[in-house]
Amino acid sequence: DIYDEEIVNEVEDYQILVYLTKEGFFKKCLPASIRVSDVHKLKEGDEISQSFETRNSGEVLFFTSKAQVYKAKLDDFDTVKASALGDFIPSKLSFDDDERVVCMLPVEDYKGEIAMFFENGKAVRLPIDVYQTKTNRKKLVAAFFDKSPLINAIKIKEGAEYLVISNASKALLVSEAALCKKTTRTSSGATVFTLKKNQAIIYAKEYGEGSLKLENEKKYRKASLPAAGVTFEEFKQETLI
Repeated sequence: DIYDEEIVNEVEDYQILVYLTKEGFFKKCLPASIRVSDVHKLKEGDEISQSFETRNSGEVLFFTSKAQVYKAKLDDFDTVKASALGDFIPSKLSFDDDERVVCMLPVEDYKGEIAMFFENGKAVRLPIDVYQTKTNRKKLVAAFFDKSPLINAIKIKEGAEYLVISNASKALLVSEAALCKKTTRTSSGATVFTLKKNQAIIYAKEYGEGSLKLENEKKYRKASLPAAGVTFEEFKQETLI
């Protein structure tokens, strides 16, 4: 008799911290090692752009400049210390020529929704499971709206607000409830930030701890969208990460 058995590799499940730099380097670290030393080794001119606390048994999605998403199992990355450069993701995951990482999103499961903000002022709300696959496919083409560069992809928390800033030094606070819901991953959603000619969105992050701060939050909240941004007096483009 012949028995077909599916071989399942056991993945160790433990808490990790993951980091992405602006240049595309990725590190997976243990919280204990970061408590000992949180001084990151970086290439000259590079800086940490994102950091998350997650689980080693999960996956990570890398959103790229060519509207593609690359999936990787976090267990496939070596655990390193902050003093290491880490993995250069375009090489590690065999990106196309001139393709770069825009942002990453760790996923422990594919529940919940994601908010995506684009350079042209549009934003969309999608279920995260649009990126779930039955096979171990690592590269998803036509992964999101490609008519305007992606600025950020953020997992939605109930009641969250997003600080969105244009290159004209104007800002808006956008509520998660105001985002247009779609189920097709290439959907553009709807315009949330009205832009004039030659203006573009350059920053979009969840507002709160770790984001830029506004002196008078109320004036950046608008009763309806789309809306023109409000001048951000404290804004300095060189401070954006």
